[in-house]
Amino acid sequence: MKKQKDLLNAFSRFLYRKGKKWFQSAKVREDLNYINRKDPTSKAEEDYYTGKIKVVLILLFAALFLGIVLSVQSRTEGLLRKDNGISRNKPGKAGDQLILEYRDEQGIAGETSIQVEARHYTDEELEKLFKQLEEELPGYLLGNNEEPENVQEDLRLPEKFGEYPFLINWESSNYNLLQNDGTISEEELEELVKKEKTGSVPVSVTAVFTYDDFYREKLYYFRICPRILSEEETMRKAVEDSLIRSEKESRTKDYYYLPGEVNGKPVSYKEKKDNPALPVFLILLMAAGGVYFLADKDLAGKAAKRQEKLQLEYSDFASRLALYLTCGLTVRGAFFRIASDYADTPEEPIAEEILQACREMESGVTETVVYDHFGKRCRGSSYRRLSGLLLQNLKKGSSSLAGVLRMETREAFEERKRSAKERGEEAGTKMLAPLMLLLMIVMAMILIPAFLSFS
Repeated sequence: MKKQKDLLNAFSRFLYRKGKKWFQSAKVREDLNYINRKDPTSKAEEDYYTGKIKVVLILLFAALFLGIVLSVQSRTEGLLRKDNGISRNKPGKAGDQLILEYRDEQGIAGETSIQVEARHYTDEELEKLFKQLEEELPGYLLGNNEEPENVQEDLRLPEKFGEYPFLINWESSNYNLLQNDGTISEEELEELVKKEKTGSVPVSVTAVFTYDDFYREKLYYFRICPRILSEEETMRKAVEDSLIRSEKESRTKDYYYLPGEVNGKPVSYKEKKDNPALPVFLILLMAAGGVYFLADKDLAGKAAKRQEKLQLEYSDFASRLALYLTCGLTVRGAFFRIASDYADTPEEPIAEEILQACREMESGVTETVVYDHFGKRCRGSSYRRLSGLLLQNLKKGSSSLAGVLRMETREAFEERKRSAKERGEEAGTKMLAPLMLLLMIVMAMILIPAFLSFS
């Protein structure tokens, strides 16, 4: 299994490497790069597409198999022949539902359906079949019993027998002893044997055979005898009796101890537990089928949440940047100072982006490239606008950058308040459904007793 899994994984990776330009998506690459800061983008992208291709291959193999099966079925001949004749199924088989399209000489067309029943038997055929049934049925009725005079196991009293078309209805002369499905009541048999002081109890069963207008009755006689238990059955009955007796005797005690001996023989026990392997396997199989279709959506959702967090943190970041610039720090120095402020929360998205920008500057990347990368990585229009201001300050110089950032901060705070208000309205809308459900429950609790009191 592991070898097959490795082979499929290797084949999926091979397909991806051979057809990168067909599989790669700029949006997916951007989301992966936006979310992932640990692995190289190329590796994360290859692993992501390899997993998707593997799922697709499994689905394609299944589709190919089903396509072949359905293609073979579609080539079979239809029911309607060229001479407008319709072949009926053989007697005893199910009928067919036929959908017909019709058109007359004037071009009036339509569609209708017709139920084509299987061919019915003639009277002569029915008599012949019933004679055959009379010969075969008695042996079948006995089931595991050897003769009707010594019936110890349940009988078999079917409503249909083999390929014969007759519907069979059974009536027992002693329903308490022998039910209409052939089940024998051991308790009733034991009581009758004790009452009549005999080793067996006679019983008769009437079988009524019907098919269209055909009707026949036949009487079968049996003698029900107490069943001779096998060694395993005797042991089972003794164990069950011992368990019941032991349970009754220990009902006033804290513990119920299983009997260590049955019929003078030591007995050991083991608890039988359900094996959840199959349902777990099916659940995981369905989950695997949904991986491919939900992967891109989940990735986009993570990117959207990250962008939302960055947008919420923008006003705080811009206000800090303006404050440090007012204090006389350069933009580079302000970035490093803000990075030290976020040292306690390096997992926050804004902290990750600022630390990434600082690492780029330490590695020798020019500030122009760093601020441009910073705005693109953060995606939001606010960060792109801020990146543009920083680039403009580097290229042309501006003594009013701190003032512009303070204005940007005020606008960001206003935007944050509008966003908070919108999220509050959305939360109120989402609460409507559970509130309506609670209202319906309360109305039901009030109205149902009222209606019941009137009735």
